[in-house]
Amino acid sequence: MLLKDWEVTIQQMTSETDHAPKESDKQKSLKAWRERLSLEPHLLKPFQIDQLVREVRKRLTNVG
Repeated sequence: MLLKDWEVTIQQMTSETDHAPKESDKQKSLKAWRERLSLEPHLLKPFQIDQLVREVRKRLTNVG
């Protein structure tokens, strides 16, 4: 899996999570994204979902 193939999803995750006012809200947003990605027909494995979430967290840290 290449992260660049998921860039649109990563940007959506980052945008939605970044607008959360508190850290706990950001964690809830990421948890919701994990659930969505595991249910979608992408057939992503748990470690691939973890890669996407790590990338979003990295981007949020770099921005904040």
